[in-house]
Parts: sequence; C-alpha cells; structure tokens
Amino acid sequence: MDSTEQLATISPPKSHYFFAMVSMALAAICVGQAAGTYGGEVSAALTATVILLGIWLVIAQYRATFRASSRGALTSLVLLPIMVLYGAIAFAGHLLSPNHLTTPVIAGMVVTGLVLLGFIILSARSNLNWSNAIEQAKKSEDANLPGQTSSFTSTEISSVIGAVSVMLVSFLLFAQTVPANPVFYMKNVNPSRARFDAPKTATYLIVQGLPDETILAEWTDAQNRLEGWLAEQAKRPGVTNFQQQDIVEPIKYKYPNSFLTWGSAATEQKGQRATWQEGDRHYEVLWDPQYQEDFGAVPVNYIERNLNAIANEQE
Repeated sequence: MDSTEQLATISPPKSHYFFAMVSMALAAICVGQAAGTYGGEVSAALTATVILLGIWLVIAQYRATFRASSRGALTSLVLLPIMVLYGAIAFAGHLLSPNHLTTPVIAGMVVTGLVLLGFIILSARSNLNWSNAIEQAKKSEDANLPGQTSSFTSTEISSVIGAVSVMLVSFLLFAQTVPANPVFYMKNVNPSRARFDAPKTATYLIVQGLPDETILAEWTDAQNRLEGWLAEQAKRPGVTNFQQQDIVEPIKYKYPNSFLTWGSAATEQKGQRATWQEGDRHYEVLWDPQYQEDFGAVPVNYIERNLNAIANEQE
C-alpha cells in the first residue's frame, strides 16, 4: 500500500476528536459566562470580543475536525490559548476572593493551570499534525478527505448540540449567580442581579462588594417607590430594629467607586436615614427627599455590613 492509498482514506485520529470536543466545550463555556455576566463583571466590549472569538473557535474546530479544513485547524491552534486564558482569569475572579485564597485553593489553581497548559500544548500539536495531514492529502489526486459532502453525520450533529447546550447552561448558571466573588463592581445593573434585595424600580443602579463582604450601592428612584420598598424590608421575616428618621447630625458613609477597593467616603448632612438588622447583617439607607421636588427622583445610598465589622470599628 503506497502513500497515496493511505492518504485516500485520511481521517483524524481518535485523540483529535477528544481535543476538538473539549476545545469546543471550553469555548462554549466562555461564551456563556461572558453573556451571562454582561453588565456586571464583563463590559460590553469584552463580552462582544469573547462571544466572537468563542463562536469563531467552535466553528473553526468543527470545520477542522469534520470538514477537513487546515485553516480551521490552524485558527483553533491560535484561538484556544486566548479563550483558556480568558476563562482562567474570569473564573478565578468570579469564584474566588482574596480572603479565600488559602494554601489548598492556591495549590488547586496551580494544578488546574498546569493541566490546562498541558491540554493547550497537546491540542495545538494535534491540530498542527491534522492540518499538515490535510495539506498532504490535498496534494494527492486520489485523496478522499472527510466531510466533503453536504450531509451531516450523527457525531457532527451531537457535537453541535453539545456545544450549544454547554453554552446555554453556562449562560443560565452565571446569569443567576453573578457575582459570586465578594469583591466586585457593577454599573447599570439589573436590580434582579444586584446581590441584595434591590428595588425592582431602581435605575442607574451601581453595586460594589468590598473584601470584608460589605455591599455598597447607589441608585435613583421615585420617593414613593423607595418608601414602599423600605416598608417591604421592614416586614421581611427576621428583620429587627427597623428605624427611619431625619438626619440631624452629619453621617459618614461609603459609596461605590470602581477605582477604590473599599469604595469612597462621603458625609450626608441632611435627608432621611433608615436602618435595620437581619441576622448578622446591618443595613443602612440614606436619601434626601428634597431631590424629589427638584428632579422628580431621589438618589439613594445603600450600605450593608456584617455586625462584627461594625463592632470592630467601634473598639
């Protein structure tokens, strides 16, 4: 059997199918994560870039594996490290916080990083070898490359369905849990994703999480809707010591700042203040009703902290 006859029945090795499927799954997870965290941890520009590169990787790897595209194999070789790097950074930032970086966690991250690095190297070698094999087969007059017909095999259909399913599951998962990291900053957030029971009518909502699990937020709302939300908070099971009163002395408070890990400090001279407790958390809301008359809505500041943190400050 000469080389021409060998090339006539060319097909990817079984190991290549494994690398291709995992690569497509990783790309799908990154796309789902970016789409699910849009508006929170991930900006619009980064979301668009990740979705574009992720879908491009899925298509390129699919064409390389099932349609004998050498260009697709080389494209996958370049895009996979980019997506893995994004995924590693995004997942580390999403799932971990500085105060949770214990020795076992760091060791686990190192091992995971080495495994991913090994996968990237092996997958790149597989794609490069397959690309070379395709180019050699194209030079043969009797070469019979896979995927030259318009029909789809069951493996192809299963791969596409699998990639779409992984993408959808990742999107739903991260859309419900954003952000898991206690340290975060989100701007123009949908109230349902604010990490606290924010008013559904809140607009221009900004939320920041601090390393000590304090949550800072500010938003704009109508005075009557804010009063209704506060009344709902007072009736929540477990809420105690609910108080609402005029501000008679200057009150220092913190508000979100994307450039400062601990937020920015300010002083409120007048307006209203509501406070309450629920479990080991202390809640404080500040606003000035005068803005309702002047602008038709009031800016609201929200501070949620652990009671232990407040006790430590007072010592």
